[in-house]
Amino acid sequence: MLKRGCFLRTLFNFSATQRMSMASSFSPPDAVRGMTALDRSAFTRSYEIPALLVSQSGIGYAVKMLKSFRLKVPKIAPVIEREEGSGSKLILLDPDKVKSISDLPADTLAGLKDKCKVDTETGLSSYSLQMTYDNLTYDAIFKAILPADKDKLSGYSRVGHILHLNLKDHLLDYKELIGQVLLDKHTGIRTVVNKTTTIDNTFRNFSMEVLAGEEDFITTVKEHGCSYQMDFSKVYWNPRLDTEHQRIVNELNPEDVLYDVFAGIGPFSIPAAKKGCSVLANDLNEDSFAWLNCNVKANKVGNKVRTFNLDGREFIRTVVANDMKTRLVDENFRGALHFVMNLPALALEFLDAFNEVLPVGTNLPNERLPVVHCHCFTKEMQNATADVLSRAESCVGHELTDSVQMHLVRNVAPNKEMYCITFRVPGAVMLKKDNEPALKRVKCTR
Repeated sequence: MLKRGCFLRTLFNFSATQRMSMASSFSPPDAVRGMTALDRSAFTRSYEIPALLVSQSGIGYAVKMLKSFRLKVPKIAPVIEREEGSGSKLILLDPDKVKSISDLPADTLAGLKDKCKVDTETGLSSYSLQMTYDNLTYDAIFKAILPADKDKLSGYSRVGHILHLNLKDHLLDYKELIGQVLLDKHTGIRTVVNKTTTIDNTFRNFSMEVLAGEEDFITTVKEHGCSYQMDFSKVYWNPRLDTEHQRIVNELNPEDVLYDVFAGIGPFSIPAAKKGCSVLANDLNEDSFAWLNCNVKANKVGNKVRTFNLDGREFIRTVVANDMKTRLVDENFRGALHFVMNLPALALEFLDAFNEVLPVGTNLPNERLPVVHCHCFTKEMQNATADVLSRAESCVGHELTDSVQMHLVRNVAPNKEMYCITFRVPGAVMLKKDNEPALKRVKCTR
């Protein structure tokens, strides 16, 4: 309960100086600029803000009428009791929207006067508000602390209970503070990490350091109805690709086959299997392979997915080659063959693996040619699609003229984009030029 006299000053008017300060009234004190060790008490600050005194009988209507003008600050109620037994309440108003009662729309004022018996001639009251660290958003805190003349924290990714940052060099002196603030301000987060090295192109993982919270990298995420468990420190997972995962799966029909060459922990393979597709999923990273098998089991698609722990090129030229050969001579197979190659730093280089993978005489009408969805990066911002097509044709060793599609997946950096090129592998590329020995079979696990 508020103490008598702590909040009310009638005829509330802001001077020009007060108006300037109110425009940035909820920013933390200037003294916190440059702080590197978090001191939560340093953010406490008092303000005078406008408030409207309303009788108890009219409070419901007034709250509704003032919805867009009410104070919206974390952990501060916008409606407070004036004093015990007074029969009236104060509605706290946003000082950036309301400086005087005349700032309220005419119809709002009329409604307050008629329905709530508010004396609109008297004006607003002044309320003494104390703001603390708990009432500030992390954006406001970082804006007050971090260097004003340099780029701020650009963003982060959430992976289960983990927040993943990629801090620029000029922010490293503030890294522990940044980690603690994000930990404080996010419900359900227990670990905040910063990437310390670039992604390893072979296994797609990277080194990281814990900035705040627990050193616990085993986490679970859910995406489009599927659940994925992983050790985030040892496998690749990017929540920014959720739309791309869904886009590719939407291209598939239940009778199709998906060959997932760089499957990771299964974000393409598992939803495809849930859709009814037969899936052969491969990843060279032993940790990814282990979590892939775990997720196949957890999502109950073991009858649809076969998993392999091979180099991508070997996977295509052995396992996939034998599977395609079997399906292409099966009169009952009516589906399409799809490849997804999501290793954007290197995937184009693996396109040569399709060279002569099928025996001479294999029946390959155009509609049975495999469809490849290959992800890659480009830095040719002015001519991105031409660059991707040229590099893909160079790796395939053949012109790609049949239904080539380009999809911009995302902007990775100011001068770097991720694309997906989709095309049918030319039959002239896939068929052997002479009668070479049959490709060996490779043992797989379910």
